[in-house]
Formats: sequence, structure tokens, C-alpha cells
Amino acid sequence: MRELKGSFTVEASVLVPILLAITVVFVYLGIYAYDKTLMIQDVNAVAAMIRDENMVGKDSVVSVCEDAFAEIKKEHPYLAMTDLRLVVTVKGNNVHLRLTGNWNMPLYKGYSRKLTKERDVKRINPVNKMYLTEIIKKAIQGEKDDDSDGLRD
Repeated sequence: MRELKGSFTVEASVLVPILLAITVVFVYLGIYAYDKTLMIQDVNAVAAMIRDENMVGKDSVVSVCEDAFAEIKKEHPYLAMTDLRLVVTVKGNNVHLRLTGNWNMPLYKGYSRKLTKERDVKRINPVNKMYLTEIIKKAIQGEKDDDSDGLRD
């Protein structure tokens, strides 16, 4: 029996570092997934805001998007993202959003990965939006779309 008393210590000295390394890897994966999901959520929030905001002129879309992103960033900060930049390009009714940033591995400064999320938004004027809403309602109810008034031309 004296031979078996030290076996638990030897097994634990091998097993504990392996379990600790696996735990650290899962924590880093969780931080990465959190930041990436937050990035997608932020771009989608800005896109939804600018798509539904019909009172914003084409000239002020860029400043409105940047202000909205700054407010969103204050509500929920990123854990390991740095150098976040929102680039907004406006061409007619189309708005292109591009959010880029560097994801730095926490506690290890040698690893950095560039993440990018892009989103195109087509701004719809209120009249077209009402027509689209009516078409969707009729499609759900099973009615045929009737454009007898010819206003959508």
C-alpha cells in the first residue's frame, strides 16, 4: 500500500496543467466570440437605425451613423477589440457600412487579428415602405396583390 500513496500526486501534477490550459483556451474563445458577435450586432443596429430614419438627409448620413455607433459603443464595451472604425459610404439610396477593428488576445500582446463586418442598407422612402408593408400583409392573408391605382410606377 505504501507504493500507491504518491500516485495521486503524480497524476494530478500531469492532469491539472492540461485542464488549466483547456480552460484558458475556452475563456479566450468566449472573449473572441463575444467581441465578434457584438461587432455584428452593432453594425446591424446602425443599419436598422439608418434604414428606418427617413428624415436624415444624404449629406448627414455619415455623421448620424458615427454618432449612433459611438452611443452604442458606450452601452456595451468590447473586451479585446481596439482601433474600431466605422466607414460609411453613401451612393444614392444605398448606404454601405464597414466596421473594422483589431482583436488582441488578452494577456498576450503578440497576437492580433483584424475583424471586419460589412453591411449594405437600402434606404426606402416612406411611401414605398407602406406599399411593401401592404404587400406583405396581403401575402400573409393569401390575397392577390392588386395595383389598380397604379401609384407604384
